[in-house]
Amino acid sequence: MLEHATIGDPNRSGLFLIAEPCVIESADTAFTTAASLAALAGRLRLRVLSDVHSVAEVERAAQVLDILQIPAFLCRQTDLVMAAAATGRPVNVKKGQFVSSTEMPHVAAKIRAGGNDGVILTERGTSFGYQNLVADMRSFAIMREYGLVVFDASHSVQSPGRAGEAEGVQ
Repeated sequence: MLEHATIGDPNRSGLFLIAEPCVIESADTAFTTAASLAALAGRLRLRVLSDVHSVAEVERAAQVLDILQIPAFLCRQTDLVMAAAATGRPVNVKKGQFVSSTEMPHVAAKIRAGGNDGVILTERGTSFGYQNLVADMRSFAIMREYGLVVFDASHSVQSPGRAGEAEGVQ
């Protein structure tokens, strides 16, 4: 149990799902999605998480979010991770494809050093050569020792830059 959001019992197996648009493509899509999620939240008590990109955003975001999420490219930013941890909200850190699973205990330790046991680590794949992301299944066992682990399978089927200016899918 995490203080502000119950996401599962670490002693039991179970499904935990994060469903989100990866980007906001238009105001209309954002509001349509929000309305649909609000209707579901009334029945299912959904938790809300979103990225924070700077220390300046953290305090205000913590007022409305159940879980603060650190984007993959910012997963090594100590000041951002520590600021998110200090809110007391669970912190989901997306592992950058340039980071090994054996480096993630350092990130988890930063969150815990801030007095926060709400550590969630998201595996998104690892760079394998150029334009390839693969999931190393060993990373789940390694990272599980340090927090709840989430698998973002969508990134493991992407080929960064393969579609020219956008992500390609295998």
